[in-house]
Amino acid sequence: MGGNIRSTDRKTVLTTTEAARLLGVSQRTVHNWVEQKKMPSWKTSGGQYRIPKNVVDVIFQQRKAALDESDVSTSISLLVVEDDSVMLTFYDSMFQTWGLPINIVTAVNGFDALIQVGKNIPNIIITDLLMPNMDGIEMVRALREKPELDDTIIVVVTVLKPDEIALRGGLPEDIPVFQKPAPADRLHTIIRNKALALGLLGAKR
Repeated sequence: MGGNIRSTDRKTVLTTTEAARLLGVSQRTVHNWVEQKKMPSWKTSGGQYRIPKNVVDVIFQQRKAALDESDVSTSISLLVVEDDSVMLTFYDSMFQTWGLPINIVTAVNGFDALIQVGKNIPNIIITDLLMPNMDGIEMVRALREKPELDDTIIVVVTVLKPDEIALRGGLPEDIPVFQKPAPADRLHTIIRNKALALGLLGAKR
């Protein structure tokens, strides 16, 4: 279901990043849908995908209807991968002030995180990069090999600078990378948008 759908009105067209945020999925998932022609789109002269907003709105309603008809969880499944106990306490305190339906699971390194993912696929993963045994970069590579995680949003919060991350092998371009301390407003937006996409806000269950 593809096509050369164009619009000069910016308000009716979305980037893949904007579409992913509205749908509560990863940017990689949106790219897959576009490349598999499941989502109509067109390319700019610079090679960037543009997606009609009305298409995204229809998909959002379809996903919401499917979730409403299924027996889904009443909370966001959030995996925090962090070996610093102070940071874990910080995350826990921050999430509690938001009033969002969040179920937090923690892991102290990449290997432990893979075990947790094997038990239950999280909606969102927030991970550090510098950890013992298996670091965050190696973990992200392993996670990206799992197609069942295409809808899982991965967010990195680290002390490493972009050039230091690049020297360690780099990360996929669609993964948000924030410097420590974690930016509360940005994380709140990501988690809240995912909760909205899953129909977990404003719904009586």
